[in-house]
Amino acid sequence: DQAGIALNVHAKKDREGHDLMMRMCRPRGWNEDGTPTWWDVPDRIHRLCEYCKQDVRTERDIANLLGRMSESERRVWLLDQLINDRGMMLDRGFVAAAQDLTLAALQRYDVELQGITEGRVCVSKPATMTRWLNEHGMNAEGVAKAHVAAMLERPSSDLVRRVLEIRQESSQSSTAKFDTMLEYCADDGRMHGMLQYHGAHTGRWAGRGVQPQNFPRGTVPEPEWFVPLIERGDLDTIDLLEPPMAVLSSTLRGAMVASPGHRFLAADFAAIEARVVAWLAGEEVLLESYRDGIDVYKQLASRIYGVGIDEVSSKQRFVGKTAILGLGFQMGAKRFRETCLAAGVTAAVQPGGSQRDAEVIAAADERGVCMVFTGVRHFRH
Repeated sequence: DQAGIALNVHAKKDREGHDLMMRMCRPRGWNEDGTPTWWDVPDRIHRLCEYCKQDVRTERDIANLLGRMSESERRVWLLDQLINDRGMMLDRGFVAAAQDLTLAALQRYDVELQGITEGRVCVSKPATMTRWLNEHGMNAEGVAKAHVAAMLERPSSDLVRRVLEIRQESSQSSTAKFDTMLEYCADDGRMHGMLQYHGAHTGRWAGRGVQPQNFPRGTVPEPEWFVPLIERGDLDTIDLLEPPMAVLSSTLRGAMVASPGHRFLAADFAAIEARVVAWLAGEEVLLESYRDGIDVYKQLASRIYGVGIDEVSSKQRFVGKTAILGLGFQMGAKRFRETCLAAGVTAAVQPGGSQRDAEVIAAADERGVCMVFTGVRHFRH
């Protein structure tokens, strides 16, 4: 529909037919015996067929205007079809055990949280935690990841700190991927359709469903060590060593396994998007840094924060990386600010915080993110 409008094709999509199709794909009503009644009268069916024909005409006009893929790009597209059709084998036994452990861990957090708050707060109702925190002097806007990170940097009682820690540990939304994995797993034991060709405006693949490109980095070292414990449901041992939800989040990749008689090989282009954006902008200084093997994220962070490249902290490097990748591909001020806050780069100076962090956020808020990096030519391009 939108492509046809943008290209001003002769055969536009049939909007009236679309509305009819939406009505016809749902039952008209339900009979007393529980069976549906459909809109399957002959004139409506004929009209629906005409709608389908018009869709084909519109698609054909669009295809004729767009032209054919180059031979090299068609090979990439065919590879995409092969990857999605072949799919990825899933260790369903491990995933089921991880689901059970997730429920057990959340129940344990809930028991502790209700004990601390005298039954007033539970894990599944964030609003109750926000109210409780405000009653205990935290001036909480909410309990989203960025808000919790900021509040943990403020002075507070041990009681409040533990409530915030429970929220931080129990709100690992990435563990919901275990449910999605089973939903996407077909009878052949493999997950299909997880990648979309040219899904991002830069031309790269986008993840769908399980979104394998969007797995968390994981905060637990050597997560494979915990796999047998998860399979046994040994929550007590896991809890002694690491936060259980962090362990589960860190083992997501372990749910995908090689087929019998095969093995996984990992390959990646190092900083491919950052290199390409510098090349497109003609940013020779940055390209020369890549050639010399310099950590360009640290290099930019050292300029943003006014420190030596060897003094850049992991949080400061994250800001440098976000600037190069995010701003290089047109991230806006609002999104830049949210990304920084989510990583613990605070908008105000807190105990243990950084004055420069606050200045970076303020510049993003008031003048637009590019103004923070006035010394970096390729962002202005």
